[in-house]
Amino acid sequence: MNHKELQQKFHRVRKLYFPDWEEGSNWQIRAYGGKGYCDVGSKTIKVGEPTENYRLIVLIIHEIAHAVSTDDHGDRWLKKMDEVAVRAAEVGDRRLENELREHIAWVTGPNAYDVTEQEVYAAITDAASDQPTATFENIVGWVAQGYGQDLQTFLKAYPRAREAYDGADRPNLRFAANRIDAK
Repeated sequence: MNHKELQQKFHRVRKLYFPDWEEGSNWQIRAYGGKGYCDVGSKTIKVGEPTENYRLIVLIIHEIAHAVSTDDHGDRWLKKMDEVAVRAAEVGDRRLENELREHIAWVTGPNAYDVTEQEVYAAITDAASDQPTATFENIVGWVAQGYGQDLQTFLKAYPRAREAYDGADRPNLRFAANRIDAK
């Protein structure tokens, strides 16, 4: 989906499901490498490619609910997601209502982010290798968001995150450092 189509979908979702979100007109949406992310600082909703488990509209709603509720899968976020599911039913979109209810159940369920430590540390190393100039906080924050956690909670759960970040292969940085050293 191109940027213009993504913008149009964002505006339609915002208008239909978040009509009272006045600040929403100051927000933008961008394509993203992960599932989704609500960047409050830059007022940007970031969404990845839809998957078999998530249609794009569900990803957009999920992230706007974060922006509106300023909550990370807590009570305010759940209330907003439930309100949108009710609204979907009111406008006759039973499919979306059901998808949102299933999504809420999954996000709040015990196995929502059932992942091994090895998988988490590999995700950090891979992300740091893919983005060699990104800071530790950026990489780990991105991975933490992918697992539905804030940075502080994530670092407590995965204390070897720095080790995984430092162990990433960064050939572009080595090349740049060698060029500087050669001068």
